[in-house]
Amino acid sequence: MKIRNLGEATILFYAAITYVPQFFFHLLDEPVMSGHYRIGDSTQGYAIFIPIFFLLVIALNRLLPRFSDAPLKLLALAHPIFTSRTLQLGVGFTALALAINFFLTQNISFRQTHRMADSGIWVGLLFALKPYIYIWMLYRFFEILHTDQPRPLTRFMSMVFLAALALSVSSSLNMVFVFWMALLALLPNRFIRRLLLSAPGHSHFDLAKLASTLMIRPVLGILVVLAIISVGFFNKFGIAGTFARIDVLGIWSIVEELFIRLSASYASTISFASYNLFNFEIYQTAFTVPFDSLLYRLSILFSASDLASRPEITQISRLNYLEYIRRDLFGTLPNAGASPGLVGSAFFAGPFPLGFLIIGLYTVMVIRLINLAQRALPNLPKPLMVLFMTAMTFTLFESPLDYLIIIDPSFLYIALYITALASIYSRHQSNNVNHP
Repeated sequence: MKIRNLGEATILFYAAITYVPQFFFHLLDEPVMSGHYRIGDSTQGYAIFIPIFFLLVIALNRLLPRFSDAPLKLLALAHPIFTSRTLQLGVGFTALALAINFFLTQNISFRQTHRMADSGIWVGLLFALKPYIYIWMLYRFFEILHTDQPRPLTRFMSMVFLAALALSVSSSLNMVFVFWMALLALLPNRFIRRLLLSAPGHSHFDLAKLASTLMIRPVLGILVVLAIISVGFFNKFGIAGTFARIDVLGIWSIVEELFIRLSASYASTISFASYNLFNFEIYQTAFTVPFDSLLYRLSILFSASDLASRPEITQISRLNYLEYIRRDLFGTLPNAGASPGLVGSAFFAGPFPLGFLIIGLYTVMVIRLINLAQRALPNLPKPLMVLFMTAMTFTLFESPLDYLIIIDPSFLYIALYITALASIYSRHQSNNVNHP
């Protein structure tokens, strides 16, 4: 199967894994869902806002004129940040040393028990370097799709970065990056191209390929998914605590708990539509949160303690958590947040339909960036390329409004993401075989 519009395919795959299974879980096991999240009873109908948002995004992408790529060509001049031998080695060995320290002094439940601001400069530096590592990987995957030439530095740096990421895992999403970095580090370039790009011309029947598709790949996929899920539970309950819960609760209860954990973005949408759709106070709060947090961080950066005090709510993800969790049953964790996802963020961005338009335009920007990079590919991508791009783009969809807090590692991620895709397009646009 060949993908002709990688950007739209990435967005639709994100929607499929973030909202569709969760909707059916809400239909089939409403007591569990409503028992954990503040979403009310018989609220499945509010899920209609989900297809409305994604249909709006596709319509905007198809109807709006193409934007000029001149600014992207300027950004592409920054491509040496992904190719400089000195920078790669410096970031790699620094991250590895910090990751070893993190492994020895912290544990997998770090994000559940610590605030970044209170964790010391070395932990903060490690997490600040991770966006560079992730986007370096994105850039290198695209580079491999263009050449057969061996790249010993890329292979070496992939191993260094893989070790650093594996030693500093603190969430399920971290495991996704570990998986893709392992592929980059361990697989030959030619095999990576076969996995991600279609061959030119017509494909022929291949029994070995069919066996791989039907048996080997599903097994590997299941193992990867289990590893990612396990880290999520280890992150919250610890390794011993996770196995203890399995013994006490049983497998079905663990499956329900898993779906609850995977339903954060879906529940954010339903909760907001149920309780806050016409609550203009929350729109005002959501508007001020990023700017109050930015002012506070500036005061810390410049040691101006009298400039701003720490806000009670420092991120939209924290505001979302306070709004959708059942506080009457679970209370609130002092440092917890919950990503609202694209549709939840569209609600927080402004009264309907204004907020949908704002986040819809943001999503169209991401689609078009991905499609620009696709134009540089020598052949059409395969479905696995959609999976890869969804993994690399997922962070951009967790809580887009928090990117307004520019003094944050997450802002570095989106800045590097745009720079990398712009560089890929600018350097290889002569291929230009696809016109999504």
